[in-house]
Amino acid sequence: MRTEWAGASMTTPPISAPYEATVGASARAMAGFELVANSDPEKVARIVLAVAGLDDPPLRLLVGSDSYEYGREAWRHRLESDEQWEAPSRSADHDEAGEAGQEQRGRSLPGLDA
Repeated sequence: MRTEWAGASMTTPPISAPYEATVGASARAMAGFELVANSDPEKVARIVLAVAGLDDPPLRLLVGSDSYEYGREAWRHRLESDEQWEAPSRSADHDEAGEAGQEQRGRSLPGLDA
């Protein structure tokens, strides 16, 4: 979003060697981002206020084309990883679990078919 959050108003102290690969990389990536970010803060505010007034607001809201693309890509990676580890994940169920877990999932996550 085009704000001053990571712009001229933000100063980064010297980064020590152990943190250069992570903190340093993040600081460099954010440098100048406020000049090229896609999202307009005023438009974001209008969307957030409109969604906040909904009877059934979304659990997540990807505002801005960049956020939408990043969010979708991250979700795709999570799904791929979950699918890769499905067998060991499911193997942890108790031998007598049966359908009770499915019924509980439906109660814990309203609107999700068990």
